[in-house]
Amino acid sequence: MSLISKRIIALSIPCLLIGLSACGSDDQGSAQNNSSAEGAKPDGPAAVSTTPTPVAPELGEDAALMADALQEGVPSLKGRLEMTEVDDSNELFGRPGKYDQVTFLGDTRLGCTADDDYNGFDTQCGVKIERWPSTEAAEARAKDIQTKLQNFGLGAEWDYVVGRLVVRASGDFTPSQATKIQEAASAGAPVAP
Repeated sequence: MSLISKRIIALSIPCLLIGLSACGSDDQGSAQNNSSAEGAKPDGPAAVSTTPTPVAPELGEDAALMADALQEGVPSLKGRLEMTEVDDSNELFGRPGKYDQVTFLGDTRLGCTADDDYNGFDTQCGVKIERWPSTEAAEARAKDIQTKLQNFGLGAEWDYVVGRLVVRASGDFTPSQATKIQEAASAGAPVAP
């Protein structure tokens, strides 16, 4: 008998046993599962809920959820704006193959204020979170930003890809400050050109 056949049999046995244990008499299972919470004995089976539990979107799928995590982990991220096509100076918002959700967080340590719209919601004033159509598109965006910054001497920023999100943080953050943002975002290493 081949190694693959042995593994298939070894993996099938527990599944078969689990399936058979669920095939017991319907009378006992129904009586136990149909008992109301009021009539159930304290040492009896727990009541089974048939209401589906709502599942929160993953951190890498929602810019607003990521912004919540960042604000919790980095208290100086105070100003917040859920951006629209009207606020987007890049004119990418909602266009085919571009980002469809953007949240900006202004950081009080960088000298920008809400009075000047955080310098047009520029990453130099905090963190911008962009949601792209796919992880590949997010990775391409972050790589493109880093390449342009390096090739044209346009400054710096810390970019992290988390799922479909690009977390763009000001290059004015110190390495230790950027690490706090990275940790709060549950991100891997910064993107390099």
